[in-house]
Amino acid sequence: MRRVKSVGRYAGIADLIGSPELTADGAERVRSVLVGCGAKDLAIDLAAQHAGFALAQLEHGGVPETLPRALREPLLCAVDRVYPAGIIT
Repeated sequence: MRRVKSVGRYAGIADLIGSPELTADGAERVRSVLVGCGAKDLAIDLAAQHAGFALAQLEHGGVPETLPRALREPLLCAVDRVYPAGIIT
């Protein structure tokens, strides 16, 4: 699981989803980031279904390895973009 340093992580998530709760606008932002990270069809559909869960996991420190790879890989990319200096392995 990739971990996010605590400094600034909540601000980064808020920037990604547009608000502390996943709104329709926030879901669209998540899709946009995932598309920018190379996600296609299935990953975007999975993001629509699982983005709230996945982002909640990010807020608690990482991308769970139990997520489907088609979603996990783009999310890791998205985390790298949101936290370019804050990712540790």
